[in-house]
Amino acid sequence: MSSALAKTCNNEAVERGLAKDVKALVGWLEREILALTGPSLDDRRELFDFIVDELAQREHLDSSKIRVALKRQRDKLLGFAKVLDGKLAAIALRFDVPEHQVRAVCLAAPLAVKPAAGLEIPRHLGARRRRDG
Repeated sequence: MSSALAKTCNNEAVERGLAKDVKALVGWLEREILALTGPSLDDRRELFDFIVDELAQREHLDSSKIRVALKRQRDKLLGFAKVLDGKLAAIALRFDVPEHQVRAVCLAAPLAVKPAAGLEIPRHLGARRRRDG
């Protein structure tokens, strides 16, 4: 195989891997972080930052700079979660139940979905979600 062809094959393999990773991260962003039913704002921020960090690790392979755009817009993208947290807290107060139980009911609703395949929730966040749920 010529060196040009070998380089092209290698570049294609790298780009396929990058595309797979980015697709999983974006899917997780949509389904786990930006979904109406999901963790608290603080947990969403932490998960969001985790995704940005994962994209940063792959940035040298891609010039599109998705990470930079996401990082700049984090608080705007997660603005709904602050409102949602307030409403869940109000429901918990009204019915005199712990807020994590109200959130667990929302997470158990049919709208809740699993994280993107191929990625794991950071252990400390996953444990917190299981404990609170």
